[in-house]
Amino acid sequence: MIWVCNLLQNLGRYVFGSGNGFKANQWIPANGPINVGYPIDIVALAFVADPQLPATDSPHGRVEFLQRVGLTSSEMDDIEAKRRTCEEVVNALRQNNPLLITDLDRHD
Repeated sequence: MIWVCNLLQNLGRYVFGSGNGFKANQWIPANGPINVGYPIDIVALAFVADPQLPATDSPHGRVEFLQRVGLTSSEMDDIEAKRRTCEEVVNALRQNNPLLITDLDRHD
């Protein structure tokens, strides 16, 4: 499960290096499988509002909890080609996976 730590490190490095954060219904390509060396088709990440942690206001401002969801190559292709939006892809996934837990063995 070290791949999860590597993935989160890479996301953190991107945010701190670019100054860009993530918002719900955004997506990014992972430039290959999210678990290098494991034969999977999860090659992109979508960011969604966490289904179990609602946004909240704090003394330091509003806090929104985001969850990352693994997308397959065909889902990423659909978004890139504008056949479906990121939100539409995620809503389709949510029908069979309400908590949007990434399954590394999921293929299209």
